[in-house]
Amino acid sequence: MQAVIDLTPRQARRVLEQALRGGADLEIEPRTRPEDEPLHGRIIGQDGNLLRVDLVEGAPRLPVATLLGAFCDVRMVLSGQLYLFSTCVVDVLDTHSPVRLLLAVPDTIHVANRRRFERRTLSEFTQVRLWPQGSKTPYICELCNISGDGLACRMVRGELEELLLVGDEVRVRFGMMSSGEVFELQSVVCNKSVTHDRTQLIVGVEFRSSPADQQTTDAVRRLRTALCELATNLPEMDGEA
Repeated sequence: MQAVIDLTPRQARRVLEQALRGGADLEIEPRTRPEDEPLHGRIIGQDGNLLRVDLVEGAPRLPVATLLGAFCDVRMVLSGQLYLFSTCVVDVLDTHSPVRLLLAVPDTIHVANRRRFERRTLSEFTQVRLWPQGSKTPYICELCNISGDGLACRMVRGELEELLLVGDEVRVRFGMMSSGEVFELQSVVCNKSVTHDRTQLIVGVEFRSSPADQQTTDAVRRLRTALCELATNLPEMDGEA
């Protein structure tokens, strides 16, 4: 299941800054030729409201002049997150090698969050401690739901709402009464939203494990085992031996 979330203007600016610093790869689908293979390019820089994007050498099979003025749907991946936006080709520099496109800076960027595991709501109240990057003091939250790859928690709206942005790295710590274990996991913020009464903030995080971080990898494995046992641990039937 994939959830698409609109980023705030501030979050979108941060994503573009990250894309510019890293020279992000783009997959570009011109709406004028939806039947063609997507174009592949790389962000080279920004001039005001224009993004400079170099196409992969030899990628366009169509006459590049037909791209001028075309609206495009664009996908890019940063730090494991899929971002989507729409833009327009303002100019094509076909005398440049490789071919360079000038794309309008998008008004809106979306983040797509694909869940690999079903989210579960625990019957007991569970407290989550959340440390933003560089913070020595945790923020206290209530667990909303959890899966083998992430969790959602809620807290009263406050300074964390402005401090924490989609894509930020955080550390979370929580316990599970069913297994008696405590988990501390490196994570990344994948979405934020406000409750209907606008009094609380809900933050969704995705656990980040890698071969270089054996502690987090082992903790994620233990958590998935505990969730699996919780799902299959049915109460014994009366009279069962």
